[in-house]
Amino acid sequence: MKKTIDQNDFIQAFTDYNRESQFSVKGRKELFNYMEECEASSGTEYELDVIALCYEFREYDSIKECIEDSKHLDDFELCETNDEFRDLFSHFTKVITWDDDCVLMQQF
Repeated sequence: MKKTIDQNDFIQAFTDYNRESQFSVKGRKELFNYMEECEASSGTEYELDVIALCYEFREYDSIKECIEDSKHLDDFELCETNDEFRDLFSHFTKVITWDDDCVLMQQF
């Protein structure tokens, strides 16, 4: 049995699991949109697993913060612009950006 959820249900699910501080509301909206795009392009429905998503993705307030967290990866220090950063990281993992600087990144 499956239940179809909308964006509001998705956002509320994190609160229901006491994980509302894991992602901002905007981050949860972007993650919901990403998951809907994945479903549409693959034709596969996903089961919402809030805990798994909290382990799989991390939100950063800025690309600079994300680069600081990735200092151990030499190539990322060479990025001078947000676009270079997104292009380089997207070779390794899923990168969701908004407001030109906020990042939701799949952990790798």
